[in-house]
Amino acid sequence: MKRGERKPAPVLVLPPQYLKFSRRKTEECKPLVAVRPAFGWRTYFIQGSSTRLIKIGRTSQHPEHRLRYLQTASPDVLTLLAVSNHDIEAECHQKFSALRKHGEWFEPSPELLLYIQQLSDTK
Repeated sequence: MKRGERKPAPVLVLPPQYLKFSRRKTEECKPLVAVRPAFGWRTYFIQGSSTRLIKIGRTSQHPEHRLRYLQTASPDVLTLLAVSNHDIEAECHQKFSALRKHGEWFEPSPELLLYIQQLSDTK
């Protein structure tokens, strides 16, 4: 071996009883997919009191739990404005993309506030 060369990594040989998982038929293997909660996703609208920015997100848990989790990481006081029992997050992100400030946070335009008000009225 020349100076500066690395030794090859040792080859690990396992007995056949340890290889039982690698011998599955491909028909038995299922592709990995995101696990969807039994009741579905909820879309929430949360607003910061000083920045006035509105977060459009989704959660599989109660929106109040998500609010508490977000509040621990935010210096701003957050308020839950509305919740939809449908997964409309992607639709809202696309619809209000011109208002996007950062990530899932959007400027509170009259159009967005009206949309949120209509969601609240349909409860």
